[in-house]
Amino acid sequence: MSATATPRSGKNQSLDPELEFVWSISSRTQKSIQLSNGTICAVTATAISKQMQTLRTKMNSKTLLSRLSRWVLSVFPCFLVVLFGIEFAAQAQTPDEPLLPPSEALPSRYQPSAYDTGNPTILERVRFVPTSGGPTWPAVLLIHPGGFRTGDQYGPKGLRQAAKDLIDAGYLVFSVDYRLAPPHVINGQPDHSDPTSGRPPQQSNDIKQQVLAARNDGQCNGKVFAVGGSAGGTHAVWAALDPAQTVPGWNGNQLVKAAVSLSGAYDFSDWRNREPGNDVDHFVDVVTNYTATSDSATLKSLSPVALVTSSVIKPLFLITSESDPMPPQEWQDMLDTLSQHGVPMGSYQSIKIFGSALHAFDYWHSPDAQPGGQLISRDVIDFLNAHLN
Repeated sequence: MSATATPRSGKNQSLDPELEFVWSISSRTQKSIQLSNGTICAVTATAISKQMQTLRTKMNSKTLLSRLSRWVLSVFPCFLVVLFGIEFAAQAQTPDEPLLPPSEALPSRYQPSAYDTGNPTILERVRFVPTSGGPTWPAVLLIHPGGFRTGDQYGPKGLRQAAKDLIDAGYLVFSVDYRLAPPHVINGQPDHSDPTSGRPPQQSNDIKQQVLAARNDGQCNGKVFAVGGSAGGTHAVWAALDPAQTVPGWNGNQLVKAAVSLSGAYDFSDWRNREPGNDVDHFVDVVTNYTATSDSATLKSLSPVALVTSSVIKPLFLITSESDPMPPQEWQDMLDTLSQHGVPMGSYQSIKIFGSALHAFDYWHSPDAQPGGQLISRDVIDFLNAHLN
């Protein structure tokens, strides 16, 4: 997470006393721009006007011009922050998003160091608690998008909208992080001079640890679901299908009760219709960066389709849009795989949003374009509710 800038106070040794007012405005007159991660700057017209009058009485015109020039150079960056902060503030918190609590680290027994001695990675999550019911609730893991290489537990706006809708529906929500493929890292993750850092199976192991931590949390009633977008959708499906004991305490009984995937990738080896610069070409770049291989058989083995080996699976809900940037064969590949293994229709649902080119959480509040349609968010909550028992 990036550092938060805060209003400056006290003496600034690099400025003349007459210019220090920019950083020492009375708290009584301050107007501040608020972002989701804190207050970034505070300057008021009233205080500036008052100080300018003082400056004019103290200085001749030449001195005043010199001081004004230095003042403009001193405060101009702050004004830019304010101006752009207004735009950020309009986007950072809207009525359909929850208040953003601080991120929390998972207990040590759910960290990578619990099975990989000395690994300094710190897995984190953001907890959103329903305002009614309790003291325990079913939990939903929200898993962020980002091409397996970027993103964090605060996610895009659509993910935060999902958090708000889910807590309103009576679900305890954990928006989670996981290690990242090159070039990015999360808190404590070893850099990519280690070629295994953030690559399979580390990310899926991190999600398993997040599931275990959620299930054993004091506010969870033991029922855990997963909802993910794009790369996060891939991980949500993985947490519903993979019983392999790759982290302590994980087995077939620990799989999530059901998973929702918004624009997930399901077969990394399907490169059909690849052309330079198109969506499939971008998909190839993403999956080869994540897996560090271009071998088709290896890519297939690392894909969710490889986990479907029988007709018995945890319930899945697979969603895409008609012109989704995720190549269209990905959604169809998973549906074909489920059909080929005789998975009954009652064990999975699917929606393609016709007339839309939105991706993952971007269509969370979009109409589903189905007969008797409703919002995708409502479809997802109905699906989760249907599998509570």
